[in-house]
Amino acid sequence: MDGAENKTIICHGCDILNHIPPWNGPGRVSCARCGETLLMWKPETVNRTLSFAVAGLCLALLSNAYPVLTFNFKGNSASNFLTTGPLQLMNGIYWPLALIILWTSLFAPAFKMIGLTYVLIPVKFGWRFPGVTRVFKYTLTSGKWCLIEVYAAGILVAITKLDEMGSTEMDMGAYILFGLFLCSILATKCLDREFIWEKLVKLQKAKP
Repeated sequence: MDGAENKTIICHGCDILNHIPPWNGPGRVSCARCGETLLMWKPETVNRTLSFAVAGLCLALLSNAYPVLTFNFKGNSASNFLTTGPLQLMNGIYWPLALIILWTSLFAPAFKMIGLTYVLIPVKFGWRFPGVTRVFKYTLTSGKWCLIEVYAAGILVAITKLDEMGSTEMDMGAYILFGLFLCSILATKCLDREFIWEKLVKLQKAKP
């Protein structure tokens, strides 16, 4: 990890203070006393996370362009988009709930993908973007609000329940939503936060 020669970390197993060695490739840092894993350096963290972030961003932009479900009942059909339910809730007294649903299912995932892309491009190419450290901080915070899996589970429940009254079909929007969920999970899995922070600090200290 660049610039990590003077950094230390406390082991949660035995409370000993360990020095973090310089980053020299994928691997892990273990406690000198008890062998507890302190840090995991992930391989190709920038390239892999950036790939999933860009793919997720494209899917997020398309998530409301196609219907998620089409319900057929006695010859009548109705297509529902990602924003159909929240917009209907807006018309009543449940507008706070509608805002929460829109944020957790649409805006938070999109902001996460935009933030990761904005942060990882300068890390990859050595460029300096304004406010990149602050964007990374907000991106990590917004990731906790991404609840696409809850919405995806709701789609499966809706299909099961509505099939008792009529026929329900998953449209392209549902597959886009599942793809966005997969990209979000994989981007989080591949992201090495400590490594990215070190790279960002190094870029901020570099002379323009």
